[in-house]
Amino acid sequence: MRADEWNIGCFLCCGPPWQRPTPCRKQAGHLQRNTLTFLQCSTNVHDCSLISLAPPIRICFDPLKFVDAEVKGDGYYYVDLELLRAGSAIAIVCVFYDLWSEEQPLSGHPLSERYEVALSESRLTRFPDIEEVLREAVNRNNIPLDDPWFEQALVPIYRKYIFGFFGRLAVSDRYRSSA
Repeated sequence: MRADEWNIGCFLCCGPPWQRPTPCRKQAGHLQRNTLTFLQCSTNVHDCSLISLAPPIRICFDPLKFVDAEVKGDGYYYVDLELLRAGSAIAIVCVFYDLWSEEQPLSGHPLSERYEVALSESRLTRFPDIEEVLREAVNRNNIPLDDPWFEQALVPIYRKYIFGFFGRLAVSDRYRSSA
């Protein structure tokens, strides 16, 4: 494999070139879709498969366990619940996005069935923007890659949840002196 046959997006989703015999089949779209591919591949939300980073680790994250998580009776918790819920919703978006980028149907696919049920049960109501886009994507089902609708519909979601989180993180300064 030549060095110009892969890029960082391919490395993140398919592993380093020396571990795969052919170029990444998603290569053409990685420049535009690199961040969502990274998020999806980092969480491996649909099959808990091994990440191709050294040392080998497993990350198994089921977003349906947390997308509508609530605090139990005492009210004490040590997790940022909004971040956990939003991250779960974004992980669900990534499943649909990955199917779309692989030119798979979004409705009735084995990887998306659980999330379609969650949509029909209104489990994403905390995130009406995400819920609306995913419902429309499932209704459209076979969205061609050259149709810009899905990618454009995800831009505001990306800005709100991903850029927004890192923006808030960047301006926070827990070591700021109060003097």
